[in-house]
Amino acid sequence: MLRIRLSMGGVRKRPIYKIVIADSRYPRDGKFIEKIGSYNPLLPKDKKERIKVEAERVKYWMSKGAQPTMRVSRLLGEVQLMPMPKPGNNPQKAIPKKDRKKAEGDKKEETKKDAPAADGKKPDQKAEAKKEDPKKEQPKAETKKEEPKKEERTEEGREKGLTKRKLEMLEVKIFTLYPDLFPGPLDIGIFKKAKENKIWNLKVINIRDYSKDNHGKVDDTPFGGGNGMLLRPDILASALDNNIKKGEKIIYLSPRGKKFHQKVAISLSKEKNVNFICGHFEGVDQRLLETRNIEEYSLGDFVLSGGEPASFVGR
Repeated sequence: MLRIRLSMGGVRKRPIYKIVIADSRYPRDGKFIEKIGSYNPLLPKDKKERIKVEAERVKYWMSKGAQPTMRVSRLLGEVQLMPMPKPGNNPQKAIPKKDRKKAEGDKKEETKKDAPAADGKKPDQKAEAKKEDPKKEQPKAETKKEEPKKEERTEEGREKGLTKRKLEMLEVKIFTLYPDLFPGPLDIGIFKKAKENKIWNLKVINIRDYSKDNHGKVDDTPFGGGNGMLLRPDILASALDNNIKKGEKIIYLSPRGKKFHQKVAISLSKEKNVNFICGHFEGVDQRLLETRNIEEYSLGDFVLSGGEPASFVGR
């Protein structure tokens, strides 16, 4: 069936409508057969530009059986292309939506009351039958399953965002030749708040403290020969053994290591203890890395002064 209706354009707060010919059998997806006018509700009624209609096309389509909607009928009535529809032609619109729904609901309830049940008895008769037979066992009330109690927040927790459930503190140890660099940026902003809330703790170990040399020397030539100097394995091993328990995660920050990415960071956040060795010189003796099960990680393909700047990111 052909309809003469409005098709909305523009934006919601400033709509402009097209007066179009459309087939009512198809969904209102914006498609139409022909545009025969426009309607701008934002303009005052005395302006001609408010309603623009091609009169000949309207008459042609109405001769083909096209029916205007109530709103379009009023617009066509304003431009005198058809008689203005009388107010109240749509009886349903005269009743508010709330009253309409109530009336429909009341009708349904009445039909349910009047309708006989499957056994031929009305609901009132069934109620009387129940009263007459008090000996019949009544169905036991279903016991509600107890819902698990939610974790309550303490007064301190409301301020800090913590529940009564104890959070396991992450212990971080940094093995470095330059302890004065720490805590540095790790004592500012969100890192500082997390430390105050006992979410994590930082301990800095000076590798030079485990050197037996009077000058605190910690480097030596490679065991198998070659250029450069290495961090002495005996000194680093002593520092690790005196500060780390068995099974703790140890990471050596080295340019040779695997690339550090988000998945690695998430896995480290689940650990109770994480230990970082800040590399220097040409590296560490490979035998120490293998015997202590030390993992090597790198931030990327660029040069840093040592492992200390990388350790700030690893936190």
